[in-house]
Amino acid sequence: MSNKSGTPFWGQAWELTIMYVTAGGDTVPFTISSTAWDPEPLKITFEVLQSTIPSPFWYADIAVYNLNTETIDTIVLRAVSVSLKAGFQTGDALYSEIWNGPVLQVLLDRENVVDQRITLHCLANPIVMQNPVAFSMGKQSSQAQALVRISDQIGLVPLSATQNTLSTFAQDLLDAKAYPRGNTFFGTPGFFFDQISNDQNLTTFRNGTKAFMTEVGTGDAVPAVDLTYAPPDTPDQTVASNNVPPGTTKSIIGTPRQTPEGVIFTVMLDPRLAVRLPVQVVQLVNVLPTQLPIQIPGPPITPLGNLLYFVVQVRHFGDSRGNDWYTEVTGTSTTFAATLLDGVSVANSQ
Repeated sequence: MSNKSGTPFWGQAWELTIMYVTAGGDTVPFTISSTAWDPEPLKITFEVLQSTIPSPFWYADIAVYNLNTETIDTIVLRAVSVSLKAGFQTGDALYSEIWNGPVLQVLLDRENVVDQRITLHCLANPIVMQNPVAFSMGKQSSQAQALVRISDQIGLVPLSATQNTLSTFAQDLLDAKAYPRGNTFFGTPGFFFDQISNDQNLTTFRNGTKAFMTEVGTGDAVPAVDLTYAPPDTPDQTVASNNVPPGTTKSIIGTPRQTPEGVIFTVMLDPRLAVRLPVQVVQLVNVLPTQLPIQIPGPPITPLGNLLYFVVQVRHFGDSRGNDWYTEVTGTSTTFAATLLDGVSVANSQ
């Protein structure tokens, strides 16, 4: 008899790996997990945010309850980075990594007086949290070359289309824009990334190890769908179930909500959902989002249309001993991409 769930979306699974510095100065991993029906020795809660918007930063707050004092003193308080996998024991949303980044702060407190809780407060922004860069480039150097030099100085994966850190459209723009004279770069990396992205009406975002720059789509053609979601079946939905595309994940929770730019919806925790390049495209089927009334004066509202959306923000949150085990997605309509180029939803635009 298997000790894992055979039913999709039934049987939470998670794995937390903490990289810490030993007394001897070595960096080694410490892992705790619960990936089967075994008794769970510890409780964890987490909230992980990934976003294409430069502010808020990508962050994770991961709390572990009732660790023993020795583990806290020798491991957790010495933590330098953390990796979190979460999802389910089986099915489409099989547990996998949803966070990997540095630990900014370790917080120790007691919840409800009796429950000792230690929280790993993590922030992934390798550009802002770096020393200034300093270098010069000759005339006719391109913006793409400048970004590569900045990335090299702070140990980032180079920004290029071949590394999936630049969209093809962004690569072409940055290659074509050359400085007419020699240029000196001295200052924080984030300043130059924002300056260049604003100059080209692009958006830039960062995770723990990479920086990205993209236009988030042009809206000129219907993009390929990466993931499709629908509400769970009820006993009388046999006919409706036959109308959904193959591979549809039936895990929508509640009713999606329309926004001026697209939609916000919640599904059972799905680690496949991520902010990345190429930008993920999701489709909603068999569902009618709660529509947003038009306000006058107010921003234009993108029609519901084909229910295709670019994933621009993902929030994973869960409680290993509670009901929460969800992913909230903010999507912009694929027909809204033209206004993205005008800086409507880019936080660092004027």
